Amino acid sequence: MTRFTFAPQTARAVNESAAPADSQVHYLMELTCAELDRQSRITTGSPLKSLQLLEVNRRDFSLVLIVLAENMMGRKKMVLKKVVHHSVNLQITKSSNQAVVEFEILKQLHHHFQSLERCAVPCPIAVFPDEEAFVMEYVEGDLLSKQLDAARHWVLPVRFKELEKSYFSLGEWLKHFQSVTGMEYGGSEIFAGVLERCESRLQVIADCPLFRCSKGFVSRTLAYLRESVSDLSGHVIPIAGRHGDLGDWNIMVNASGVTVFDFLGYGKEPTAYDVLKVLTRLQALESKPLNNQSRIHRLQEQFLNGYGAVPPTPVPALALCEMYHQICTIAGCIANPGVRVDYRLWSRRLLSEGVEFVGRLEQVMRGDAVYVPSFLEALNGRPSVAREASS
Repeated sequence: MTRFTFAPQTARAVNESAAPADSQVHYLMELTCAELDRQSRITTGSPLKSLQLLEVNRRDFSLVLIVLAENMMGRKKMVLKKVVHHSVNLQITKSSNQAVVEFEILKQLHHHFQSLERCAVPCPIAVFPDEEAFVMEYVEGDLLSKQLDAARHWVLPVRFKELEKSYFSLGEWLKHFQSVTGMEYGGSEIFAGVLERCESRLQVIADCPLFRCSKGFVSRTLAYLRESVSDLSGHVIPIAGRHGDLGDWNIMVNASGVTVFDFLGYGKEPTAYDVLKVLTRLQALESKPLNNQSRIHRLQEQFLNGYGAVPPTPVPALALCEMYHQICTIAGCIANPGVRVDYRLWSRRLLSEGVEFVGRLEQVMRGDAVYVPSFLEALNGRPSVAREASS
């Protein structure tokens, strides 16, 4: 049987001081080694030569190992991801085996994306259901979150142009993703998952002294959201595959375009959900120190240009998706204010805007105001735009 090695000169634990060669990591490496050896014997007729552990990354929602496999065909870097059950994502991880969910959706998508220029997903390699873990190819490049530095005031236009192309490609990626996963129509029941995920985020906001939420804020807000969902009864809502966390931290950029990964929580929800996820994230970036607001608006335009025609969606459905993403942004800032000075300043700005948002939401719930989605005009009746828009 092929043995694996830990490379002392490169193996390192990220975000945690624990040594990489603990029993859990060791067992996952043994499983991966055996499966890759089996696959190598089938495809090449020869065994796997080695499997080297390069990196261990312990995150809130996953344990990620970067490995290097070698057989007679050469060397290949891979990513092994094990799902971690966290209080924030229990509603998702308890509903189904998310390693299997991610592996299966990657299998479905990979073939369909090979023919689409500048858009991709990682190739799935193996899955271990009992360990809630799977293996996929490693994608070289930079995270889109790093490339977003080009949205700053002084960055040369040539770098910003590349960022524009990335967001145009992301729009194309999302439209193709929704097409492959199947565009269909549903009713108000499609928002059940959104309501469930919203409760824990609202509780984070209510517990933060900065917001001075009145007693019963969480229950009142959930009641309002449920009433908004009830108002959608009888409406037809376009639905398709929903990525789960379509943020710039889950998108790799290289010379070939954009590659989207991390489909934890994948499911079917309104088509506007992921569109508004990207738009509200960019909206939040307007408040980041040194960012150029006109450049951020240009990125929103390019993303929508790449996406093209948006299926007509009832306004209350757009409002529900947008409110959910705003709530998630606020809760995220409370939970992770950042360490660097610029990030802490950004968090303070977002929290200040969050206080205003919660105040407006209270007015809406009292009936003193009406919630109008920020991107209503952009999302309803937008015409298709050709690829040349990014040139």
